Amino acid sequence: MKKILSFTLVLILLLSLVCSVSAYEEPTGPFEWDLVDNPEVIETVRNSFKEYCIEKHHWLSSDDEYIFENEMYIEVICTQDEATVFYGCVGGVSTLITNQLIGQYLFINGAIYGDEYTNPIGFYAMLNDGKIIDLIDAYNEGLINIDDVAAHYHWHTKLSDREYDVVTKLSLANNAFYGCGYYYKELFLITTDEEGATPDIVLIEAGGERQHAGTYTEVIGDYVVATRINFSGDKLPYYVYTHDQRLLTLKEAYEEGNPYLMEAVMNSEIPYALKGDSDADRELTIKDATHIQKKLADIKTEKSYEDTYIESAVEDFDEDGIFTIRDATAIQKHLAGLEY
Repeated sequence: MKKILSFTLVLILLLSLVCSVSAYEEPTGPFEWDLVDNPEVIETVRNSFKEYCIEKHHWLSSDDEYIFENEMYIEVICTQDEATVFYGCVGGVSTLITNQLIGQYLFINGAIYGDEYTNPIGFYAMLNDGKIIDLIDAYNEGLINIDDVAAHYHWHTKLSDREYDVVTKLSLANNAFYGCGYYYKELFLITTDEEGATPDIVLIEAGGERQHAGTYTEVIGDYVVATRINFSGDKLPYYVYTHDQRLLTLKEAYEEGNPYLMEAVMNSEIPYALKGDSDADRELTIKDATHIQKKLADIKTEKSYEDTYIESAVEDFDEDGIFTIRDATAIQKHLAGLEY
């Protein structure tokens, strides 16, 4: 006996875990930062950050002093044993919302001057010797405690173990614009009746930078599955996350014989249709072959599908890439139990 959690319920439960650049609205502030207000610490960080900017960006013109005095912004977030963590920028801060995955936390901030790709959130760590490095580098080198940083900077999302696993396995946080944005959404879960049980499968839509609004279809068993948006090239952005923490494409899950795959697809928002179902009545019958013959003969038929890209893929029954009388013949042979 199984219990199916609908997309609506899942969305409510997981809203705080759905992360993408486009999902965040511009903040209205003020930010809830637990900032360090020690003047000596702030001045030390300011001087070090000034030298860092001069060295990294080669700012040596006569106007630089004015910029540093009037347009350099520093906020010290916390001090730790080996480093002081701060937010820093020079010049105007754009209204873009940027984020960066550090550890299991997605930190969010405004875009900064200079390091949009390597350091989109403008967070740095000043080491005890005065050297300044990007916060993500300090984390990767084991120099800072990211949980402590998150405790002092509240504008972040901590990813669930499942989302973090998926994002990591697909390398999504390293592929997208500003080196940080990605899309993740849990569409449907199928689980046992046991309370708190691990889902048998979770149907997930995920991708890196949105590439274009083009469409892509793929035949999965007896069905055509489609996407209206490509996140990372021409492929379906749908994945199955299994109870044993494996991440599979739909085709891989189908080839494994996963018994819940199409149940999940059909109950989600994924566009799909029965292959060969030209008249869109959700059955494959001789009427579909007749429907195809009429269309090829320019005989008026009722419009079957709103999305023409799904219609084209559905009617290419022999999967040769073109819509011909051979597709009608292939349907007839298939219904008669013959090879086509």
